[in-house]
Amino acid sequence: MVFFSLFSMSTSKKAEDQLRLFTDDQLEVYEKGKDELTLAEFPLGLAGKDPTRKGKTAVSYQDLIRDSSTGAPITRTVTIQGSEEFGLPTYYDEEILFGVLQLTNLHRTGDEWPKQVRFSRYHLAKILGLKTDGRTYRRIWDSLHRLANTTYNFRFSFFDKQDEEWRPSVVITFIQTLVVHGGPIPGKNGEVTIRWNDDIHRNFQAGYLRNINFTEYRAIGLPLAKALYRYLGKHFHRRSRLKFDLKVFAYEKLGLSRAHNVGQIKAALAPAIERLENHGFIKPASKSERYKKMGVGRWDIIFEKMTPQTSFPMEVSPATVAEAKLIELGVSPGVASQLVTEFPEEVIDRKIDEFNFAVARGKGPERNPGGWLAKSIRESWNPPEDYKTPEEREAAEREREAKETAKKQAAQEKRMKEVQLAQVQAIRNEWIRKVKSSMPHDELEALKEKVIAEQGGDEFAQQLWVPLVEAHIAEVLEREGKIPKLPADDPK
Repeated sequence: MVFFSLFSMSTSKKAEDQLRLFTDDQLEVYEKGKDELTLAEFPLGLAGKDPTRKGKTAVSYQDLIRDSSTGAPITRTVTIQGSEEFGLPTYYDEEILFGVLQLTNLHRTGDEWPKQVRFSRYHLAKILGLKTDGRTYRRIWDSLHRLANTTYNFRFSFFDKQDEEWRPSVVITFIQTLVVHGGPIPGKNGEVTIRWNDDIHRNFQAGYLRNINFTEYRAIGLPLAKALYRYLGKHFHRRSRLKFDLKVFAYEKLGLSRAHNVGQIKAALAPAIERLENHGFIKPASKSERYKKMGVGRWDIIFEKMTPQTSFPMEVSPATVAEAKLIELGVSPGVASQLVTEFPEEVIDRKIDEFNFAVARGKGPERNPGGWLAKSIRESWNPPEDYKTPEEREAAEREREAKETAKKQAAQEKRMKEVQLAQVQAIRNEWIRKVKSSMPHDELEALKEKVIAEQGGDEFAQQLWVPLVEAHIAEVLEREGKIPKLPADDPK
């Protein structure tokens, strides 16, 4: 990825030329939009407004599908790596990228898609229906830089339309080059030049796109509702009734927090679903019609298009998270499907954790690991010896960290006391040296005789007369407040 940020003074004539790239009427009535199908399948960042939420600079999403020709399971993933400076993209940044796609569409000549597109921040705000003010231009500036500094690693989740192939691995930035012209404070006339990544541009050229009613998209408003609109719109293309595992749909397709439980997922989706119902995009449904309980902790969510066209049979739901984990560990898809129906998700997760524990210590199965795991679930085997649950391991780790922290704090406190003691001793020694060196000889001799006598006058006291004199001087200086006392816990 090549990145430039160029600042230059522009004349009023140049600003007028920029604004003539598009007319207001052209942008405001823009309706026949386009959506590249890769961009609509997985979230392109975090669900929310804060690009630096909890200091995260990377996030991954995945699902599991079955190959239509072989029936073999395929795990698709996309890992998003943001930058320390700009963080991860959010729904807002995803919308900005979507707006750039529409401006590129307006630059299109027939079926020829330009690889490079020039526009102003004003144009981008207008086509997305955003306010045309300084705050919006600043957010656009930030979003474009964030997107230009974000890397996407697709594993079997990037479809190359020209070659009709799911690529095993594609690592790209959607914006290959970003050039920004204008002053340090972004304004509406600030010109922006975007150069699309080669692979995504190949898909533009190959027609890996669908038509989208951009007027309806703008009117939807809510960011989550817009993401839902794009994802369902892609899959409504072939089927008018769709069913998904609720957790896979929420976590992996819309980017909701994996900490959300079923109730929280439903609450988060409710406003977005209501918005699409009100716009006549999906059929209204009661909660019992929208959500179907399929097992303990497992729910499906169902959507129907308001005006279905010629439809194919209902789309097969992607595998659940628990089912995908079982299949990855060698359990056959059929058995995995039965297990997630018969047993609660937390039971399956616990047995998978016990399985991984045993394997890591060389105590797992020598062959047929999938059968071994399935049997441990069905027969509720006891945990391996010395096994600790994730909760117990987490508690032990917290206790270890607490002890380590306490140990470090104790060492720091000890070191601080040693430093403070050294400072006190240095001050005392300097004062004692000065006082002692300034005493007349006869006065020092008199003090020497006095301290020796106080210690019994023996030979041992005579040998120690120097430290005894210094101790006496220190005592006098302490009473006069000229030197600090030694700390009470100092062994000296």
